[in-house]
Amino acid sequence: MQQPRREKFILDVRQSARTLQQPRVETDSDKVDTDAIAEILHRAALWLTPRVVNHYAAEDFTNCSEEQQQRLDLAVNEFRYIAEQVSSDQPADIEQFTSGMNRVRNLIAALGDIVLDEWMLAIQTVEGQATLWAEEAGWRARTEKKKIRESLLGTYEAPQLLIFAEPDLFVFDPVARFVPGGQGSFDLAIQPSYYTTSLYRDYNGDWYVHLEVCNGVSQSKRVAWGRDAFYECFEELRAFV
Repeated sequence: MQQPRREKFILDVRQSARTLQQPRVETDSDKVDTDAIAEILHRAALWLTPRVVNHYAAEDFTNCSEEQQQRLDLAVNEFRYIAEQVSSDQPADIEQFTSGMNRVRNLIAALGDIVLDEWMLAIQTVEGQATLWAEEAGWRARTEKKKIRESLLGTYEAPQLLIFAEPDLFVFDPVARFVPGGQGSFDLAIQPSYYTTSLYRDYNGDWYVHLEVCNGVSQSKRVAWGRDAFYECFEELRAFV
């Protein structure tokens, strides 16, 4: 599935967030000044380019609050203004580098808040469904907080859902917002084993669960997330213990 324009923009900004920190250079020679090399690489400021915001379109964020939209639009325009002043064949000067660093951090913060709000809502929605279906089966459920760290989003707390389907304990675990080929994933595991099935959100925002995982992820059965798929996950995992 092709990435939507909105997701391309998010991933471009996330890539910039990952390259902001001064790199660490290692060598097996004591004659090489690794600090100097790291500083040169850092000052190259590969993130300071208008390409970072090429995929931005204000209409892709109309589902956000007006305050979030205005903050993001301002951050994009201010970053673009600085980035366009940097020559394509020369590194940024000190003033451009400093201004660019401030602007890109504002951009990361504005976009990160939007993406994190949406991701937390997605987690709450999926776990709310799972809790309802667990209660329908007479199972007990509760949540515990876990910490997740991701580029663009920073460190945040997310609810991990524990389902007591006697005699077994299942852990419904949010893994990350950023996953290859999608926009979020969960693991569902039966304890104390290592057997797990996974839930992925595609670029359309639809969730799918991978069943028959004993065949490997590439050979697993992809099923739309729903009540029947939820119970099928439990039946499959119980077969392993």
